[in-house]
Amino acid sequence: MADRDRLEAELVPQADGWLNLRLRPLDPPLPPRSSARRRIRRVAFGMGAVFLLGTLALALKRVSSTVVTAELVTSNLQFRTDRDVQLVLADLPLRRANVSRAGSVQPGGISDWPPQPRVDGERTSYGASIEARPGGAILLTSLSVPPESRVSLRADPDKRLLRVEIRCDSACGEGELALGLGGAVRVQGSGVRRGDLALPVSRPVGFGFGEDGISLDLHLAGAEAVFPAPLYVDSLALDRRDVLGTGAEERERSAPAVRSGTFQFLSYPDRQRRVHRGQDVRMALEQGVVDHLALGREGIQVILTGRFSSLSTGPAGIRRNLVPTWLEHLHQLLGLQLVVVTILAAFPVAFGVARWWLDEGE
Repeated sequence: MADRDRLEAELVPQADGWLNLRLRPLDPPLPPRSSARRRIRRVAFGMGAVFLLGTLALALKRVSSTVVTAELVTSNLQFRTDRDVQLVLADLPLRRANVSRAGSVQPGGISDWPPQPRVDGERTSYGASIEARPGGAILLTSLSVPPESRVSLRADPDKRLLRVEIRCDSACGEGELALGLGGAVRVQGSGVRRGDLALPVSRPVGFGFGEDGISLDLHLAGAEAVFPAPLYVDSLALDRRDVLGTGAEERERSAPAVRSGTFQFLSYPDRQRRVHRGQDVRMALEQGVVDHLALGREGIQVILTGRFSSLSTGPAGIRRNLVPTWLEHLHQLLGLQLVVVTILAAFPVAFGVARWWLDEGE
């Protein structure tokens, strides 16, 4: 019979001489003290395991996003312009400009340049190569890039060459390149009757974007070129795309393009990460502002502040995730001492709760 079913018998005399038998249940025996201690130890161990696993989860789980200022020098840069902002570049002196994939040409009244399109299947495009001769000048007066366009910049500082690929979807009609030509210039392209021109006054020449964008090779007149800022972007990439092989064996390879740089995490003043030449940098930018964009002697210089949902360096398989963990976030928010004290203080609280629970159970 279980302890809770045990009964105590008692004979109670009555006035008439009879005896009444009274039965009442016995109180259950108290658990041995050693058993209570074992239960306390088990509960305390369970609580400790929970806190340990919680701390481990905080140390492994990354925050959803973080604000970073990136200062980089790279040979390649790809970004997408913000959906509500039109990017405009202007006032860039050039030695030479090669234009392809244009949708239209406005030759600015140059009679020796009646534009002739290039027909490739069902697609029609325009192109031209314009070079400044001694005494001549070319000025990029405006490059208007529609919102939500994908812009790729590739620099060759030794040749002072900047290659620009712009691809757009629905708003390509808003894109336009405007050049100012003056003095002695050479124009090559379909429809040009006389290549060497002598223009007494500056002539504006315009190129409209094609169906999916425009391609430019810009040979700079100076050693450096600074683009207008700020530029609002919502994606960023730093890898270089190389095409290997030909024909059916043609394939594309991604290669690191960063030459140097730093990532400063604004919510964590002491957290700064450096990247070196040849390191592969992968990122997911939610939204950012380019405060400085220039072509210098070492490559494309960019300073950008934005919110990143992921940021990592290194080759595939052994990449280093630079996004802070939740434990690092709490450390920065509360301070290391407060985080440690909070974790340690939780143990006696848990122990006290366990003792109270056991006492209630008894």
